[in-house]
Amino acid sequence: MMSYTYSGSAVQAPRRRWSRPKQRIRQEVYVQVKDAQLIKELRQEKGLNQRQLATLAKCSQAAISAIETGKLKNISEDLGAHIAHWLDRRPRELFDKFDDERVAALLVKNDARMTRQRVAA
Repeated sequence: MMSYTYSGSAVQAPRRRWSRPKQRIRQEVYVQVKDAQLIKELRQEKGLNQRQLATLAKCSQAAISAIETGKLKNISEDLGAHIAHWLDRRPRELFDKFDDERVAALLVKNDARMTRQRVAA
């Protein structure tokens, strides 16, 4: 178990309550960010910087930055749930689920990319 030292005293690292798979699942559901500025404001109200939120949500700081600037518009549902959890909001307040047609189109696009990668290898 990892421990951290604050002000000279050792403190046990909290156990992880969430686990994110290292490899993306093919049938993953995507959500769209409703308001990137709202996510940034909520994060700042909680007193978190991007790296701290990224650590809690188990993603990279670059991903949080891209979400807040609007460069990353579509994220996985589990990442959206993690971010909403740590910002004390419901996922539907921050993100919109895609309808089935758009999810199917994303999956087809992903399958085509995976096929090209297998053929190239």
